[in-house]
Amino acid sequence: ISFANVSGEVQLRVGCAADWLSSGQLGQIDLLLLDHRGTVYQDDLRAAEPQLAFGARVLADNVLLPGAPLFLAHAAKSYEVTIHEVP
Repeated sequence: ISFANVSGEVQLRVGCAADWLSSGQLGQIDLLLLDHRGTVYQDDLRAAEPQLAFGARVLADNVLLPGAPLFLAHAAKSYEVTIHEVP
């Protein structure tokens, strides 16, 4: 964050997204990065949805392997989804 010189604009929060969201310490979310257990990605996304800014981006790692089928189903129903496979 400091290398990119965005310290005043970016907040990095480590932990379960649902825990941070319920804490009331976050404002609008411009970027949500999910990189933990794919089986709870859909819960984190649902918890974050009320705070997602217009045009927000959600990045989720490993949705194909080992997989996050519930997350993908919810996201595909509600959002424009693009999947990038990295060999």
